[in-house]
Amino acid sequence: MNKYNEVTKYFMKQLKIHIHQNRTNKKLKKYYVERKTDGRSSLGKIFDYIGSRIIVFFSGLLFFLIMSKQLFTAVLLSILLTSLFHIIDIRIRNKKITEIINQRRKYLASQRVYKELMGKKPEEIHSFICQVFENVGFQRLTEEKNEDKEIYYLFKYNETNLPALFKMNRYDENTQLKELERYSERLRKKGFKKGIMIVTTDFTKECYDFIERNIEQKLILIEKEKLLKIIDKAGLFPTDQEMDKYIFDRIEKRERKMAAYRDALLSKSKATRYVVLAFFLLLWSRFTPYSNYYNIMALLLFALAILTFYCNIKGKVDSEKEFNLEQFIEG
Repeated sequence: MNKYNEVTKYFMKQLKIHIHQNRTNKKLKKYYVERKTDGRSSLGKIFDYIGSRIIVFFSGLLFFLIMSKQLFTAVLLSILLTSLFHIIDIRIRNKKITEIINQRRKYLASQRVYKELMGKKPEEIHSFICQVFENVGFQRLTEEKNEDKEIYYLFKYNETNLPALFKMNRYDENTQLKELERYSERLRKKGFKKGIMIVTTDFTKECYDFIERNIEQKLILIEKEKLLKIIDKAGLFPTDQEMDKYIFDRIEKRERKMAAYRDALLSKSKATRYVVLAFFLLLWSRFTPYSNYYNIMALLLFALAILTFYCNIKGKVDSEKEFNLEQFIEG
């Protein structure tokens, strides 16, 4: 009997794990896909799904009926055609969903990395930027910091010394032309004809125009999006598993908030208040010209009170009927 209990516990544990993983995957898929909508409502997608198969079936039925002159053969071939269309459509849709999930996951990972970058201390930023560029093949030779959260680097890349400036902008403001001109002048004084300027926001249009006019120097501007791509290339983005866990934690946090609001709205103590307030509104409606408005509000409160009573009774019954197989076996 002990072996039977152990085997049963093992299968129950595996079943729970499978159910939990399946529920998690559905929540993640819904979160990723619903935020990449194509403009159609859920009802519209259902109609498109069913309607496309109806069109394929009857179009095939008409075609095969004309060709074979036999209804049974035409119906059979139409069913096969519709089944083939369904299989191909599902595969194409699953492929699109996978692409959407990957794109959305990558975007959310970039936003998370950017948020963490903007929250780092100067020492952490310095260490992080060094790691990023070392991971993509740069060798750090020297660095120089100042109080404006600017860090000057001298990297070696493919036997070429390449200076770089990293500027941390705390606010969502574009880097101005005067800052780029100041860096260009610094490079000129040190005898460099090439340089990189890295910022955490973006550059103004004047900066890009300056780069095109400045034929004496080759300046590379790396703004927020390019920096995030370099960080991704350096292998410092969260893994897919880390992002899924991060997103799932956000989903659960949101669900806990919604459950707390629902429990507060439908708490047992509120039901009596809803009824009392509804009767008060019905009474008050007799002495006001806006009786219809108060009557409607009273009906809504009565409905809310009934829903509250129902949810509390149902919750009590469900808790009494809850069955735990493991406890039953152990008992």
